[in-house]
Amino acid sequence: MLTESEVLQAIGAAIEDPNFNRESTTENTENWDSLGVLSIFATLSKLTSGKSDQLPQIVNIESAQELISLLRENHLVQ
Repeated sequence: MLTESEVLQAIGAAIEDPNFNRESTTENTENWDSLGVLSIFATLSKLTSGKSDQLPQIVNIESAQELISLLRENHLVQ
């Protein structure tokens, strides 16, 4: 199972933001835009072997904290 740190690092790499962390949001993260969302979804899909694709509420996520909580609730992150 993935750790929170692994997810945050992978997303940071996907959107080219080395400072991406649990406090990152769509408001304070420059590259978390429409293209960034696609990168985030693709990265999560790869990390979770497609399991994150089954979470329709993921499209409404606006913060890393919300994202980690959603993944944790669905047993995709420790």
